[in-house]
Amino acid sequence: MPRQFSCVIEGCDFTAEGVTEEEVLEQVQEHAKAEHPDVDVEESMVRENIEQA
Repeated sequence: MPRQFSCVIEGCDFTAEGVTEEEVLEQVQEHAKAEHPDVDVEESMVRENIEQA
């Protein structure tokens, strides 16, 4: 089942999608580095908020 994570930063409409949590986590980390470099993204928080699509 596909998985997804929507960015929690107000005004950002980024959504990561993938087959595995690892795929989604990698996309989120890349997005955070590029678009929100001042935000510390904790892997555990992302994993807890990944939803089934």
